[in-house]
Amino acid sequence: MHKYYYEMKTSDNQTVRYPASGYLIGPSVEMLTGYNIVGIARDTSASDLDSINAFGTAKGYRWNPAIGFYEYVTAAVPVKPGEGYFVLNENITLPEHGLL
Repeated sequence: MHKYYYEMKTSDNQTVRYPASGYLIGPSVEMLTGYNIVGIARDTSASDLDSINAFGTAKGYRWNPAIGFYEYVTAAVPVKPGEGYFVLNENITLPEHGLL
């Protein structure tokens, strides 16, 4: 189970949050067995998340155009919002479709 809330800034720079307090309960979506394409939609720059902390596996890869091949996601080169990653899940898991 994951907890969510929405936050936005108005044109006069006020922050509006929904719900005003607490969280919305959302589904837990797990990766399928094999390679998954995953992205991060929030600013995690303060966390320096490596592949294990972000995806639960050390087998997370990003494309590096400077060197022309994929490299591991590490704390030295952490996940960034807007990037896509190939993440290998070796466990047999499925999404919780009943909660969607």
